[in-house]
Amino acid sequence: MSSTAERIKEKLSVADVLGSYIKLEKSGANYKARCPFHNEKTPSFMISPARNSYYCFGCQASGDIFTFVQEFEKLDFVGALKLLADKAGIPLDDFQNNKDKGKENRLREATDEASKIYENELQKNKPSYDYLTGRGLTKETIIEWRIGFAPDEWRFAQDKLLQKRFSIPELLEAGLVKKKDEGSNDTYDRFRNRIMFPIFDGMNHIVGFSGRIMGPEKEGSPKYLNSPETPLFNKSEVMYGLHKAKEGIRKWGYAIVVEGQMDLLMSHQAGFGNTLATSGTSLTKDHLTKIKRYTDKLMIVYDADSAGVRASVRAWSMSLSVGLDVKIAILPKGEDPASLILKDADAFKLALKNTKHVVEFVLEQILSRYHGEIRANSREIGKAVNAELLPLVASIESSIDRAHFVSLISNRTFIPQESIQEDLTKTKPLDMQSAGGNISAPNPSISAVKSVSAPTSGLTEVSQSDKVVLETVKRLSGIALMSAEQLNTPTDADPTSTSISDLSQQRAMRVKTEVHRILHDAPHIEKEFEQVLIDAPNKLIFETELLYKGSTTLDKEIEVLLMSLEEAIVKKKFSDYMHEMQVAEKSGDKTRAVELLQKCQELSQAMSALQHKRMDLG
Repeated sequence: MSSTAERIKEKLSVADVLGSYIKLEKSGANYKARCPFHNEKTPSFMISPARNSYYCFGCQASGDIFTFVQEFEKLDFVGALKLLADKAGIPLDDFQNNKDKGKENRLREATDEASKIYENELQKNKPSYDYLTGRGLTKETIIEWRIGFAPDEWRFAQDKLLQKRFSIPELLEAGLVKKKDEGSNDTYDRFRNRIMFPIFDGMNHIVGFSGRIMGPEKEGSPKYLNSPETPLFNKSEVMYGLHKAKEGIRKWGYAIVVEGQMDLLMSHQAGFGNTLATSGTSLTKDHLTKIKRYTDKLMIVYDADSAGVRASVRAWSMSLSVGLDVKIAILPKGEDPASLILKDADAFKLALKNTKHVVEFVLEQILSRYHGEIRANSREIGKAVNAELLPLVASIESSIDRAHFVSLISNRTFIPQESIQEDLTKTKPLDMQSAGGNISAPNPSISAVKSVSAPTSGLTEVSQSDKVVLETVKRLSGIALMSAEQLNTPTDADPTSTSISDLSQQRAMRVKTEVHRILHDAPHIEKEFEQVLIDAPNKLIFETELLYKGSTTLDKEIEVLLMSLEEAIVKKKFSDYMHEMQVAEKSGDKTRAVELLQKCQELSQAMSALQHKRMDLG
C-alpha cells in the first residue's frame, strides 16, 4: 500500500469512516451494524478499531476503509483514495500534477469552473438573487449549495471556459454548450438566462446542472432545463442533495424524497438534512437502489396538486419492490414543501409526523372518492383496489406484510379476504408490467410454489429464508457457548458472590430452552442447532466474542435474535399454508382452503405481535 494510503489510514479510523455511511452500535471494544452489502435484520457486520478493519459474518464482506468506500461508492482504488484523502485533509500532489488526468477529470474540472462563473454572475444579477431570497433561501444556503446565474448571452460561459483552456469538444461532452445544428461547428451556451443549481455526485463533485428560467417562459424553452446525459451525469442515477443528505439519513434512519431543487433546499435549510430530490426525472429503480444502501425507510412527500395518485403509484410500487418501507406525507392543498416551510416550518414537520404507509394512503384515497358510501359503491371500489392498490401490495417482499394488508383492505372495503387474495395472486407489481399491459400474469413472489407438487415439511431446503434462520441459530448458539464458558472463567469478583455465574447460567439455559421451543416444528434446524454446539465451539465462541463481548445490551440482543428466529419460522409456516391453500383451491376442497386461510390469518396476527414487540425493544 502506498505511503499516502498509510497516512490516510493513520488520520481516519475505520469507525469514523464507516460511521459516516452506516449506523454503528458499540459492542464492547468493537462496533456492529447491519451490513450495507446484503439485506439483514440483525447486525452481523463487525468493525474492529484495533485491526482497523471490518468483517460481515453474514456475507463475508471484509477489508479496510479503502475497500469499504470502493464497494459502497462503486469506485476504483484511485477514486476511493481521492475521496478519503479529501476527508483526511491530505493533498494528492502525485495525482493533481499528472498531465494525463483522464477525460472524466477534465469534465469535472469544466463543470466546476462553469459553476464558479455562474456563482460570480449571481452576485451581479439582483433580480435572480432577489428571487431566491424571496423564496426563502438565506445567503448562507445560496453559498453552501453554490447556486449561480447564467446570463442571457449566447456564448458567455463558453468564452470564459475557452479562456481557461478547455476545448469545445470537452464543453460539448460536459453538456455545457451545444451545436447550433446537427453537423455544424457553431456552438453556444446550453444555459442562458437561468438560475443555476449545480448537481453533485456522492463525492461532492459537480456533475451537471438544473437551470430555472428567469422571467416569462419562452416558446420552446422549458421552465427547468437539465444537463443532458454525459459521462458524469445520468439523471436516472443521480439524486440532488445526496452528497449532503447521507449523514442525515444515517443519523435519523430514513430518507425524505421531495420533487424539486427549491423543495430540497428549503428542507435542508429548515433542518431536514435527510432530504433528497430527483434531477429532471421521476424516481427510478436506480435511485431507489441507491437509497436502499443508506436506509430501508423512505418517506415520500406527496403534493396534493401533483398529477395524482395514479401518476405516482408506479414509483411507489418500485420503492416497495426493492425492499423499502414506504410512507407518504401529504401536504395541504396548494402547498409544496418549499412554500409550506416558508409559511410555517412546524406545519411541514407535522405533515412528516402524520405519514401513512403507502398502501394505507392509497386505500384512503380510493375510499375518499365515495364519501363513506362504501357498500353502495362496492363494485367500483373493487375495481379501484385491483387497479391501484393490489399492484402495490404485490410489490411488497414480505408475504406476512402482504397478508396484513389483504386483511386491512378487506376490513375497510368489506371485500372478502379470499377474493382479494385470489386477485392478488394474479397481479403483477407495476414495475413488472409492460406499458399499457394487463394485470394478469401471476406474481412469482406470491405463487412461485405452484409448480411444487406437494408442500415442503419443515426447513429442508437451503433457501434464502433458511440461510437467515441458520445464521440466527448460529448466533444464538455462539451466545449459549460463550455464556457457558463464562461459568468456568476465573474472576476477580468476590468469591462469595455468584451473581455473574448465575446470570451466565441463566442466559445459556434461556437461549437453549427458547431455541428448542421455537424450532419444535422445524426438526432439521433444531438438529443444526445441536450440531453447531458440538462441531466448532471454539470458532463460534471467538466470532461471538467479537460481536458481543463487553456488550451491556446482550440480553436485549438475545431477545431480538429470538424474535427474528421465531419470525422466520412463522413466515415459513405461513408460506407452507399458503401453498396448501392454493392446492386445496385448485382441487375444489373449499373446506380445507377456508381452514388454511384461518391458519394464515392467525400466523399473520402472530407476526404482527412479534413486529410490535421488536419495535418496543428499539
